[in-house]
Amino acid sequence: MSFTSPTLVKNHLLQSAFGPFTFECQPVTLTGTDSIELPHHNLDLNSETVKWQKQLAPQVDGPITLSNYDWSSLSAGNLVRDSVVVTLDSTLSTVYVEEVDYKIDYKNGKIRRVSGGAIPSPQQVYVHYDKYSLFVRDSDYAIDFAQGMIARDFGGDIPDGATVLVDYTVSGGSALDTLISQAITEAQDIIVRILAPEYNSSSTDQGLKTGATELVLSLIARDMANETLSLWRNSDGYQRAKEWRELSATYERKAYQTLAPFLLPHYLRSSQTKSND
Repeated sequence: MSFTSPTLVKNHLLQSAFGPFTFECQPVTLTGTDSIELPHHNLDLNSETVKWQKQLAPQVDGPITLSNYDWSSLSAGNLVRDSVVVTLDSTLSTVYVEEVDYKIDYKNGKIRRVSGGAIPSPQQVYVHYDKYSLFVRDSDYAIDFAQGMIARDFGGDIPDGATVLVDYTVSGGSALDTLISQAITEAQDIIVRILAPEYNSSSTDQGLKTGATELVLSLIARDMANETLSLWRNSDGYQRAKEWRELSATYERKAYQTLAPFLLPHYLRSSQTKSND
């Protein structure tokens, strides 16, 4: 028996600072017309992008004039992450550095200068990149947002057996059944190990329920920080991961404050010593 439940956690997610969870480039191999389960359920309606990298050579846009810190549009969106190379001219004699000299909006296909970088204003540059080919719902594939299932449509443009990449969003309140279940198990194990003798895993005190739920939220935020860093290795990703870590620390503090009456005294003294350090 767990002190909290997926329902309690989801109710708190709806009321908390958790925004939508965005997942990118989830690989799915589509064979025949079999339905394949995505890692998450209850996807936000119409939030998906199904894509495939089949481009044989990079696309080159230029010259593009970068002025001030305004965004300039490329001729395509849905760029392949980490595929962009920005040069002074078509000879590749001068290559600029992403996040140091320029920023890229991969989803929308845009570029701008970075303050303090090597690209002056105004400056013409050439942008080399790979882009994804996008597939069309109900022509190339079918998707069940509630169940998190996707299937190839017979006669569509997705080759049989192809591994496509799927982006989608899951709202905080309806999301991440697997992640929530794992976090509940982890929080339960942590709490049971440090409970005072008069309490056990079958105790039903409200404080235990609330504290366990707060600890689960902390663990979810921690995992989201790790996931963000693995998917977004740029300044936007680091900032978002920092926000997740700060949210995780906030919920962790609240959890142990709520759980304090139920925990071993020596654990509380140890925690207080560590926090003062």
